[in-house]
Amino acid sequence: MSVFKFKNFHPLQKKLLYWVILLGLKSPTAHALLEIEAKTVDEPTSIVQENTLRGCCGIAPDHNLRASSFLPSQGKNTYEIYNIVDDDLTTAWNEGQEGYGIGEYFEFDYEFEQSTGWGGYCDQVWIANGYQKSPEIWAKNSRVKTFLVSIEDQPFAKVNLKDVRGEQYFSLSFGRWMGKKTAVRIKFEINNVYPGKQWKDVAVSEMYFGCGP
Repeated sequence: MSVFKFKNFHPLQKKLLYWVILLGLKSPTAHALLEIEAKTVDEPTSIVQENTLRGCCGIAPDHNLRASSFLPSQGKNTYEIYNIVDDDLTTAWNEGQEGYGIGEYFEFDYEFEQSTGWGGYCDQVWIANGYQKSPEIWAKNSRVKTFLVSIEDQPFAKVNLKDVRGEQYFSLSFGRWMGKKTAVRIKFEINNVYPGKQWKDVAVSEMYFGCGP
């Protein structure tokens, strides 16, 4: 069996190998994911009681919002993905797969031109994690512990959420995408969960973009 040694390579071969390794290291897939920790607001309880939301830029249904699954309706209660954009903390998206929904996701188009009217850029994501209709229902349903976020089908960040009722937020850096196009596809995939006391299905009540707390 022959053994190739780097010192025996031709100078042109060494140079080519150097660039192959360098480009591989600079590939987006070779980079470690950003790890982001969500932050909580000062008065989560009062916000839930009043059913009011912060922020400025909702994810509109016409932004091609879709989910990998959702629970069938039960009486007047629906669990479709549009519940996360209805400005109502008493409704929720519940994924519909067996188990804890690992790998289930929702995605949408984020339009940059709608986020820059104030002269800046809204990269802050607000989320009401879990089914926030009541403290009892929130505890019975599972909640997202970790999201894997992809942009244009490329892994971008790992977001760790708090296990709290009320709203929380985190910031994503979209700078590298600003000059590319006016809209990008953003995907939130369930990677880990906080188990519910009674049901395994994972719920999210609301999500929207904001420009600051």
